Amino acid sequence: MGGPAPGAPAPIPGVELRLVGAGGSVNVRANRRGRFTAVLAPGTYQVTITGHGPTASGQPMQPTPDTIRVPHAPGHPLRLAVSIK
Repeated sequence: MGGPAPGAPAPIPGVELRLVGAGGSVNVRANRRGRFTAVLAPGTYQVTITGHGPTASGQPMQPTPDTIRVPHAPGHPLRLAVSIK
């Protein structure tokens, strides 16, 4: 048997994530609603689950999507808020 579990995606409270891109990297933890915020430079970031998340064969499962694009906002700081499902 294999494949994704049945049902709609659900938030993962407390999941630990790492975002890595040309603008640097940051570690974050989702809140109890499965949301997190991060201040990031514009660019594309790979998102990986690093801890306290679902596993498959002993390895952390990865989020979908696994890439976040932060747009360039001249003269304005950008705060990213994401819900991991």
